[in-house]
Amino acid sequence: MSEQHRFYHHQSPTFSRSVCGQCRQSIGRLAVLIALIVLGDTACTSADNNEAAAMDVQIDPVIAELFETTARSSGATYRVGYRALIQLGPDMRGSLQVTANATDWQDKWLARALILEIDHPERAELIRRVLRAIGRCEVRILDSGEIEIIYDEKYLDHRVESAKKTLIVGRETIPLFVQALPQLDEHLYTREPHKPTSALLDALVHFNNPETAKPMLWRCKHLAIDALVAMGDPVADALEDVIALPEGWRETPAPATRVAAATALGRIGADSSASALLAEMRTLATTDIPEKDHVGLAVAQAYCLAVADLQAADAAPVMFDLLLRTADGWGELGDSRTSGAYTMIRAAMLSLGPAARTELTARLDSEPTAAHRAIAHDMLIALDNPVDPSADAPEQEAFHQWRRRAALAGMAGNWSGPTIRERAASGVSLKYLPLVTLVDRPFGLDVLEQILLAHGETERDACRDYHRPIIRALGDMDDARVLDVLRKHLERRPTLCLGHVIDTLVRLSDADGVAILDDIIAALEAPATPQYRTHKSHLDRARVARKVLTASLTDLVDMATSSSSDHRREATYVLARRGHVEATVILLDKIVTDTDGGGRVWHNELLRLGDVALPTLRRRFEGGDNPDEKLLCEAVILRLTNPQLAADFDQVMRPPITQEFRRAMRSHIGPTMADHRNVGQHIADMIDPTALPLLEALAMMTPESPVLACALAAIGEDRSLTLMLRHIDRAPAWPILGFGPAGRDALIQAAQSPQPDQLATAHWSITSALATTHEPDPAGLEMILEALALVKTDHQVAGRARHYLRLAKRYHDPRLADGAFDVAQIYPDNREALQMLHEYDDPRLEEVCEAYIQQGRSIGSDVIKILIERKGDEVGSFLMAQLASCDDPRRRDWMIDDLRCAHRQIGPESRRLVGNGLLTYLADPSKRVQQTAAKALVWITPRPKKTTESLLEWAKTYDYALPDKVVRYLGKSRHPQAGPVLLALYRQRTNTRGSLPRALANLNYEPALPVIVDVMDQHIAEWRSQKTSRLLSSIHQEMLAIRRLGPDGQAKLMAILRDGADLPIRVEAALATAKGSRTDPDPEQLKLTQDLLHRLAINGLDDPSLTGTVHERTSAYRAMVHALMTALQGCPVDRAYPILLAATLKAKDPIIREKLAKRVVQLARQDPDLPALPPAYP
Repeated sequence: MSEQHRFYHHQSPTFSRSVCGQCRQSIGRLAVLIALIVLGDTACTSADNNEAAAMDVQIDPVIAELFETTARSSGATYRVGYRALIQLGPDMRGSLQVTANATDWQDKWLARALILEIDHPERAELIRRVLRAIGRCEVRILDSGEIEIIYDEKYLDHRVESAKKTLIVGRETIPLFVQALPQLDEHLYTREPHKPTSALLDALVHFNNPETAKPMLWRCKHLAIDALVAMGDPVADALEDVIALPEGWRETPAPATRVAAATALGRIGADSSASALLAEMRTLATTDIPEKDHVGLAVAQAYCLAVADLQAADAAPVMFDLLLRTADGWGELGDSRTSGAYTMIRAAMLSLGPAARTELTARLDSEPTAAHRAIAHDMLIALDNPVDPSADAPEQEAFHQWRRRAALAGMAGNWSGPTIRERAASGVSLKYLPLVTLVDRPFGLDVLEQILLAHGETERDACRDYHRPIIRALGDMDDARVLDVLRKHLERRPTLCLGHVIDTLVRLSDADGVAILDDIIAALEAPATPQYRTHKSHLDRARVARKVLTASLTDLVDMATSSSSDHRREATYVLARRGHVEATVILLDKIVTDTDGGGRVWHNELLRLGDVALPTLRRRFEGGDNPDEKLLCEAVILRLTNPQLAADFDQVMRPPITQEFRRAMRSHIGPTMADHRNVGQHIADMIDPTALPLLEALAMMTPESPVLACALAAIGEDRSLTLMLRHIDRAPAWPILGFGPAGRDALIQAAQSPQPDQLATAHWSITSALATTHEPDPAGLEMILEALALVKTDHQVAGRARHYLRLAKRYHDPRLADGAFDVAQIYPDNREALQMLHEYDDPRLEEVCEAYIQQGRSIGSDVIKILIERKGDEVGSFLMAQLASCDDPRRRDWMIDDLRCAHRQIGPESRRLVGNGLLTYLADPSKRVQQTAAKALVWITPRPKKTTESLLEWAKTYDYALPDKVVRYLGKSRHPQAGPVLLALYRQRTNTRGSLPRALANLNYEPALPVIVDVMDQHIAEWRSQKTSRLLSSIHQEMLAIRRLGPDGQAKLMAILRDGADLPIRVEAALATAKGSRTDPDPEQLKLTQDLLHRLAINGLDDPSLTGTVHERTSAYRAMVHALMTALQGCPVDRAYPILLAATLKAKDPIIREKLAKRVVQLARQDPDLPALPPAYP
């Protein structure tokens, strides 16, 4: 065996052994790779023992392990292992020839590529280098079937001049193309994403070798789908092997591979693919689902979509089973995880057409739960009303376009689509679902009852967020069985959502509900009953509810118009639900006078009255004098007499109105004015002109909506402008500008109130609208001046002074300075006022700044700039005088810290004056002021001797830990007394962070070495019991200081590195010593670092030095390896490369192996001659 081969051994030389059963026990699976992969397990049986014994194959366990690791890796790890295997040369030729025909595709293709590297080394190396840069090459298909690659030598080696060359390759180079796939994340950068991947896949598609299907799929996942489809039926068998689900498949790292394989099979359309997919789907539908099974859900979704592509009619039963499992949560994944998969599986099943209809019809009768029957019922409705594909879609893409649009329609069902009704039926995330959509369904009550009674069996499930929307939805159902459902709920959870139960009984207005109220009242009046807690509000509400349910019509009218808010609300509900015409006027009054957003609720109750209310509505419309009431009557009459117009209007207004507005609503900044205008224009274009009263009534009930206001402005009717002006105190003013000049004039007229302080909200809204136009309106300036004049008299306007001043920046008028001065007198910290006074060069600005500082506020950069411009070099003496006159220690601390922050803005003379003045505050009675003054001196003074001596004297008497900034300052001062002072402080407070040892090391104060060593030993002893990262960081800082304190310190660290008992401490010592030997590393230190890295690479997480949980061991292990890699960064690359290469080939942890491999690749890029060096094992 060659010397080059021997470099790859760990401790033992190459040995020779016959192929028998003992091989697998002694060196693992791939140690007998050469014989076992091809011959199978029978190779080592007694029957074939003679034949196996005849094959005397030399097998190295290190090489076998390297081969196995490389074949199953990718990225930098694959690249490093591949290069290492190439260097073995002819010694592996015979072994690789056997492995090249193996059944395992990873071993097979790696062996074939290595054979080409061995037989044709120069050409193989050129092809390999060109393929790594293929993303920047030009690829052509020749008539002969070969591929021509035009490349630039500059891409292969940056040291050579640019030169275009041509490389022609044929089918014999397929293994080199396959081995390039795992290295795609190491390719040269290109401007087009995935271009290198696409180029390699296109070449493999051209060669069309079915054996390449698995490596293409495994290495490229979804990027290989189009290539596999182009290869057609020949790859179907390989893909069907990939989609198989053997035992333990969820733990294998291949969910994306199975998903991509299923997608490709669906598009290829082979005859056997449907049965193969269907068999695996049955496995998914019948086996138990583990908790949080993300992998299984993704695979189930992909398989269902693939079967839908194949139009396999017999897949409908199992597909519906998977759909129900997804609706039920799929292993408690939750709605956020399952909603997307549910939508896609649902759309896939709907695409089966007649087969889906037959299965759903059968399930409608056979499913035991109402929720599952509800899903089948709504899917049948969806089959009768399919979502059509776009008219201009190509015929061959019609189905895929339909499926995509159907999925989007299902996701948009958050407002009214069938998907939400089905998700509600499954009992998932009811807190945010509009369950009112179940009210008008024939199965709605069954679904709500099942959900209501399913939750709450334990205290954890008894969540009001689940029960409240259900109980509210029950109040809108016209079904006598609702009372029975409420009784069952009260029997299980008597106190849960009791107030909502009482409210629902009132809304039902059923006389039979009185018996339930009697039971509730009796239970609440008997506090001895253990399951009830006496709650006065519930008891009062129950009594009021019983009173209104048993009252006569006359009494109900009296209650609805009485001064008691409880009686009025409950009685109005009962009047409306029982259809009494007397409720019409009461409801109109409630809607018109409502200011809390409840108008739309009463509007719905008014619509429930139906034709009974029409005579009263017409009479009030013709003879009324309230414009809002007349508008409401007109809208309700229009809805009752023209239901189709109302339905079309509601369809347009159903949110989200447009796709763009939906995206704006999801944005972190929310929709802009332009978004609202666009949606308003969309509404104006879509609704019928005769539906304008409906839009105006909606805007009247919700005047704060900018969308509705923009829609009215887009239509531009005068009556709409009058409506918006009536509600200007509650509505935004800027949409009114959409009416054009008429809207502007109307806003100005509305703002000219004799008492604008009484309309503070409307005044601000109008001002903002006029001032924020593209060209600020002059009327906005007058309104700003009017508001600033009221700052001293109106607290509401004063609270918006900052906002008015920000609007004033869009104008330029000297009168604004007077308003800014008034604001500054009331609010001295108002930066907008100071900036405006400074902009207009107002002489009163200096007075405002002085008053500002005298109040002890934070000075800030704006005030400092103003004072520097006003006072020049006198600013230093002024600031120190203000500081001397301050009696409050907290204010002194603020002012000193502000001086520190603003020291760069003042001149050298003022800075010197401030620095000398701050020296006196080192003796301030307040320790906090002393500390702040010390930090300020470090920033302000450029290290003069007087400042250093003052800080040293202060440090001797300061009883607390010195600030790190001060310690670093003293460590760099080189003052002869700094070392003794800092050492004395270090002796007193050994728990100080690493700033003191570093400062002593910077001073090169060797007497501190024994003290630092003692402290480090104490920290090491503490670390052995606590194992905290804080202690390890302190030990590292102390080691860095020890290293810099002469030969004795370096000898101490080498002793720890050589003989230390704790591996993490030895690693820290290796890192500390390495930082002092970057140019010429100590041979012993380098050898010890190599031993540590090799030990960690071989042992992995099983190293005896690692203790604790798996997470703790993993974190400590990776931190130590990273530290040793850092320690090797200072070594010459020709010495670090072999060490890192050996550690890469031995590392067990995949993440660490990849990091080491990336470092090896980086070094190889720096010096292309490094890959010729063999790995250096200890």
